[in-house]
Amino acid sequence: MLIKIDEKSVYGTTQVAKIFKVTHATVVNWINKGALSTYKLPGGANRIYGSELIRLMKEMGMAEAAAAAGATRILIADDEPVVLAAMVDMLSDHDEFEVRTAKNGIQAGLVAKEFLPEIMVLDIRLGDMTGQELCQVFRSDPDLKDVKILGVSGVISEEEGNQLLNDGFDEYLPKPFRGAQLPDAIFSLLEKTAVK
Repeated sequence: MLIKIDEKSVYGTTQVAKIFKVTHATVVNWINKGALSTYKLPGGANRIYGSELIRLMKEMGMAEAAAAAGATRILIADDEPVVLAAMVDMLSDHDEFEVRTAKNGIQAGLVAKEFLPEIMVLDIRLGDMTGQELCQVFRSDPDLKDVKILGVSGVISEEEGNQLLNDGFDEYLPKPFRGAQLPDAIFSLLEKTAVK
């Protein structure tokens, strides 16, 4: 499950352990030592406000992580460097996005496992594998199965686009993009996520 930190939301100790990539026992030690302020539920379980998590990140020298804690994580995979750079540029005006890139399917898989994106933009014709193959890899991974996947291609018919949806993609977008099509498609996917 992907976790985004919201200052006003409340998190359990297991969620905090996942966010910081530490053991549950480490989180309990932080609480017992007073490094992490909590409040207790009637049953005794600890709850922590997102603002407290962001404070702790900053205190631990994780300023970049704290700044990005509320950002939507996006992974873009395309084997054409110019196209990849153009897509990153299209999203650069949006502070609410944290973008990482990959130049092939293998690199996309490695980056995705570490970065845990909420949105993936996949070229359907990567050099080492197809976007459909990569999509199936992500859909079978418990940590990535719920990620929203946008397929992109320079050559795609409506029939091929519908096949992408059947193959596990959430949406598709033909290249070249015009205006704000890419950010708009990402915002649309985020809205669909929020409704669920």
